[in-house]
Amino acid sequence: GRESWREAEEWFGPGPHKVEIDLEYPKVNTADAPSTWPRTRNKIILEMAPLDLMPHSVNLFLQQVHHGLWDGNELTANPEH
Repeated sequence: GRESWREAEEWFGPGPHKVEIDLEYPKVNTADAPSTWPRTRNKIILEMAPLDLMPHSVNLFLQQVHHGLWDGNELTANPEH
């Protein structure tokens, strides 16, 4: 934990740490085919837990974001499963 805390503070500062995510998702209209649904763009901001509570998880996620590992990913929701 101490090494992750040190690394996170060195790379990203003492916090609070926030990550802004750009989203694009369809505006669902069940009367039309999904391929015709207009796309909606929005942003969400995730605030990480404090480093004293979760140093390894926060550092790992921030490192992944920094290195672009989350860029272009897709999330799938299946509410009817």
